Amino acid sequence: MKKRFNFGRLGALALALTLVTSCLTGGTLAKYTTEVSGTGKAAVAKWTFKAGDSKDDKREIKTFALGETASGVAADKIAPGTSGKLPLFVDLTDTEVATEIKVAISVTDNKNNLPDNLMFWIGDGEEKISAKSLDTSGKDLITVQLTADQAAIYKDEDLSINWEWMFNTTDGDTTDTTDGVNALTSNIKVTVTGTQLDNDPTPAAP
Repeated sequence: MKKRFNFGRLGALALALTLVTSCLTGGTLAKYTTEVSGTGKAAVAKWTFKAGDSKDDKREIKTFALGETASGVAADKIAPGTSGKLPLFVDLTDTEVATEIKVAISVTDNKNNLPDNLMFWIGDGEEKISAKSLDTSGKDLITVQLTADQAAIYKDEDLSINWEWMFNTTDGDTTDTTDGVNALTSNIKVTVTGTQLDNDPTPAAP
């Protein structure tokens, strides 16, 4: 005698297994969760950079002639033994980032028009630059790196450029005489650049 297959029991069993599986699965996916949030602000640091040839008006470097401060020669001319200063002041007051300042000097035309013994420097004169070494890309006369705190109080700093056509030189008077006979003129450009640093500079070793 053949036994009948009880589909009703099979259906009930399948349903029971489905419910058990669902319970187990639900328990497996459950987890603790905590969320903490807060609010903040993004404040942009201030950038201030001023440079000029006057403490009272640091917006530009006006057209200058080296001979303006020389004596013993014709107006606005230079000769061996003359010297002078191109005033330059930089102000970073209230700047809130580390900053690098560079002062560069370049010649915009034929550098061979400049006297061989003409020198430029800033500060104590330890590093002088010869006019003959200049080109259109420029030579840095000085580089100053400041922390954000230092930059914030960097006010009316004197970075004036000194120049001198030396009177007594090792090559004698021949070169100077040639420069005087030719009496050529050359155009000089002074550039002051302020650049933000990505970090405070490392203090120099004592």
